[in-house]
Amino acid sequence: IYNSTIDRTGKGGVSDSNLQMATDPSLVFDSQKCAESIAIVKTASQSGSNTVNQRANKSWGTVLSGKYFEPKTGIHRWAVQMTKCERGHIFLGVATSRASTKTYVGGDKHGWGLIATQALWHDKKKIRSDYGNTFRTGATVVVTLDTDAGTLSYALWREGGKSGLIEDSPAQELNFESADNGLMKSKGFLEDWGIAFEGLPLDTRLCPAVGLYQRDDKATLIGVKSIGNGSDLNGVDSSFLKGRCYFPSLREMENVRQWNSSLCEQGIVHAATILNHAIKSLSTENEISQVEEDCLFGRILPSIASSLGIFPSMIPTLSGRAAYTLLPIILKCLKRLDEKIT
Repeated sequence: IYNSTIDRTGKGGVSDSNLQMATDPSLVFDSQKCAESIAIVKTASQSGSNTVNQRANKSWGTVLSGKYFEPKTGIHRWAVQMTKCERGHIFLGVATSRASTKTYVGGDKHGWGLIATQALWHDKKKIRSDYGNTFRTGATVVVTLDTDAGTLSYALWREGGKSGLIEDSPAQELNFESADNGLMKSKGFLEDWGIAFEGLPLDTRLCPAVGLYQRDDKATLIGVKSIGNGSDLNGVDSSFLKGRCYFPSLREMENVRQWNSSLCEQGIVHAATILNHAIKSLSTENEISQVEEDCLFGRILPSIASSLGIFPSMIPTLSGRAAYTLLPIILKCLKRLDEKIT
């Protein structure tokens, strides 16, 4: 178990917010969702099977955790320690139960993964090649999944000083203390790399996933949870078993949903009003004045077209409502516009 105190003030000292890294009994790899070339290892010091080893040479394989996170259950965190990663050929990320284990994480449309060489992959496509920083053997990467917003983020824990941190990267000072023997104490910084993936599905379960390529490369899953100063660090929180929700609270989430819904409703009404006005103007037999034409085609319609992109695709309820209401009006408007031009 690793206990870490986060200094959020930037002025030193201990704050009320702590991060505990501990063996999570439910955060183990699933032998039924594991590539044939990968072995799930259980050591004497581990209570679960949360270390994996690549037995083949230069062969991609993925293994999923048996623990999954339901949609709309808040923010979940876990860590992956690079037990052996000499060439950076390890993928970390999430996947659905339909992901293939015969490729890397992100090697199909059911996975999203970061390789240790700074590239982000999804659906066999490299999304970005300069995310975060490289990491190798001994590194510990904290993964954060937001099941409400549909985002995936990564952070790297660096032991010692701030040397090597990405310039202008947010860094939280951490104090790690091993609870296994009480001997190992170290200080470091959590280098936050920000959001890596957006638009993750909000209607399906997502599992932590690891992909290995080089022979004898190893990775270990470590549970992560937030605690208060008065919390008991020795026990394992029961919420570990179902995926802990960190932020926001249910009441806060309801306020956010209501605000999003209200904003979406107002936007739909405004867009529909302008589009219907455009249809009426385009339907008249009289010629449109130059002023009306400049206003309609130069300002109003382009603004409506741009504003449609504001509706969040990651929230199916809102984007669906916008589509069902506005698309028929948009098509009718385009038809009238085509008739007017031709």
